Amino acid sequence: MNSNELSSVCRKVNASSLNDVGALQQAAGILSSLPGVMEAKPATSGKYIQVRYDVAKVQYPALIRAMEEAGLLKEASWWERVKLGWYRDQDCVTRDNARAKPSPCCSNPTSILSQSSKKQQHR
Repeated sequence: MNSNELSSVCRKVNASSLNDVGALQQAAGILSSLPGVMEAKPATSGKYIQVRYDVAKVQYPALIRAMEEAGLLKEASWWERVKLGWYRDQDCVTRDNARAKPSPCCSNPTSILSQSSKKQQHR
């Protein structure tokens, strides 16, 4: 896996406040234009927009902010605000994990061998 795959996530953005197909397409277009967004498409049910993005470049709060600035989202409910915080935290953890170097352990012998060979070279 490359780092781009490790930092890619899929989320559902609630679009139940958007009444028509045109507004859904507009919202998907706005999200698609953000840097780091790989795909944004309305669900067939019309209740949400499926978004796949790279958390190293953009995070969930920026997606919501872009839709709010376009006037496409109403005021967030209690549950939407909780979900926003939860997704923000998950995005940070995913980004940090994608950037982390593999730690040496018994299940990763290549990392152990590379570190032990570096020690022998310095002698």
